[in-house]
Amino acid sequence: MTTASETIVRRWFAEVWNARDLDRIPELWAPNGIAHGLAEGGADDVHGPEEFRRFVETMLSEWDDFRIDVQDVIADGDRAAVRWVAQGSYKGAALAPDAPKGQRVRMTGMTMARVANGQIVEGWNNWDIMGMMQQLGGPPAVAKLLE
Repeated sequence: MTTASETIVRRWFAEVWNARDLDRIPELWAPNGIAHGLAEGGADDVHGPEEFRRFVETMLSEWDDFRIDVQDVIADGDRAAVRWVAQGSYKGAALAPDAPKGQRVRMTGMTMARVANGQIVEGWNNWDIMGMMQQLGGPPAVAKLLE
């Protein structure tokens, strides 16, 4: 049986990220909503629909054909855990200016969302930033650091 929290997070990834319907953000993201682990350096928080919209716009400006495919959702009450895979072709923008334009990148991540009144009110995010940067020619693999 699909829960309300699962329905909301699936809509979030399908409509906001993959369909790029940023007008859905205020509908699905609470005015006082907070996302942990997404802002500069992945450590800061993003507050409210407007900050989240800016985050999405920035991410989408860095990638052509960017999409997030939901692999699994486990929902219980007001929480939903999502395992996802994001892919896209890098435009060669600010994230890694020396990376080759058009470099295809695949990254994995997980999001835990708390839902209330049909909106996401809090999200905790963890994604493979190091793997993404390695694919863009960034930091060396950990194995090389240990040699």
